[in-house]
Amino acid sequence: MDYWVVHRRLALERKQAPNHTGDIEPMVASLARLHAALFDGPSEAIRRSAELRADAAAAVDRITGGYSTDVATDWRQVEAHLREAYGSLR
Repeated sequence: MDYWVVHRRLALERKQAPNHTGDIEPMVASLARLHAALFDGPSEAIRRSAELRADAAAAVDRITGGYSTDVATDWRQVEAHLREAYGSLR
């Protein structure tokens, strides 16, 4: 639940920012805690997976927030980030 709350807050902040950027560290930290609870792996892999998941979420937010300048590229980024995120946990 923590990830969802943090993600929604950050998504709204990014949408309101003129350049649509924001500090994703709170989402990375929340995802790292989630991944540590769900997956068995070294802390470096857990952290990397969380960073990539946060990047994927930011790309989805651009699409769903209506401020993506290239939706097809953003979807490709989402896929690439998620593949690498889960691959890092192997």
